[in-house]
Amino acid sequence: FQDQLLKQAKQGVSIYCSSLSENNSLEEFANDFLGRVHGPPQPQISSETTSVTNKTSFSSTNAYALLTELRKKRYLIILDNFEQILDSNGFPREEGYQAFLKLILEHDIVESRVLLVGRWLPKDQIGREPIAYELTGMDMADGESFLRSMNISLPKDQSEHVINQLGGNPLSMQLC
Repeated sequence: FQDQLLKQAKQGVSIYCSSLSENNSLEEFANDFLGRVHGPPQPQISSETTSVTNKTSFSSTNAYALLTELRKKRYLIILDNFEQILDSNGFPREEGYQAFLKLILEHDIVESRVLLVGRWLPKDQIGREPIAYELTGMDMADGESFLRSMNISLPKDQSEHVINQLGGNPLSMQLC
């Protein structure tokens, strides 16, 4: 996967990664993204609602600037821990993220792509599910190699037990 990301970066795709928390608003995400792309934020002239399409509006100048930037240049945006901004029903807690997701799913953002990484998917909002890739754990050989790379030496039966119990999940094995 990293090789594909590096290949994309060499083809003129800028990569932006962010790990979300439940307190992240779309405005904060937009400010951070624009700050990395254009430098420190400029004073805002207006925070009026700006129409992005005939179906969607954003109540922030920076959220509108984010969408404008995503349309004019190629970006791969990776939003990790995406489940942190979802409510218990699987919908984004904030209307800004709901509108942002809707635009992504409608492919209104032509030049850029967004990769949502999380434990579960956002609920269908426009009659179209996002493309989902379920990640599985490492197989036994890779799991044993991973344990050795962390200087953990266990008898074969114990390492197999640990790998099976944790589903081959590298983060779980690292935390264990």
